[in-house]
Amino acid sequence: MLPDFNPFLPLGEALVLRTYEATAEEIVNPERGFFDWIDLVNDRDFAFVRQRGRSLAYAGVNLKSYRAADIDPAFINKVSAGLDAVRAAGIKVILASITVRTSGIRTRRRIACWGTSLN
Repeated sequence: MLPDFNPFLPLGEALVLRTYEATAEEIVNPERGFFDWIDLVNDRDFAFVRQRGRSLAYAGVNLKSYRAADIDPAFINKVSAGLDAVRAAGIKVILASITVRTSGIRTRRRIACWGTSLN
């Protein structure tokens, strides 16, 4: 008989069995790639994301103006206020920097998934 081994757990750590009870409650989108688009810099009300049954939004933040300069503190404050609004709405955000736009094609870099715990 083979030992109880799972390559995804630290060596010697046992698997945990969890059981869940059935519920009639509506469960928010489990973040399987469904998201809404938000303007993190200028908007502050993202309640519509949860109202649509989603918990995830995409926010592209245009940093083209700052490719050769420090990011302006006022701009950082706007992004920070947007992230506060994300938390207040109870959603998570895929935060991406946009630094170049040529011929209608944007170059994006995913920064992080930022938000709140949905539990």
